[in-house]
Amino acid sequence: MIKIRYERSSRKEEYIYKYVKIEEKAIIMVIICIIMAKN
Repeated sequence: MIKIRYERSSRKEEYIYKYVKIEEKAIIMVIICIIMAKN
């Protein structure tokens, strides 16, 4: 039971880490778009 719980938690952490990376890329793209629009 303990092993299964750890596997599930690690999987969730991996998904969260992937989503955070995607969000960071999206934020960078938005900032670039704003800079381009101002120029």
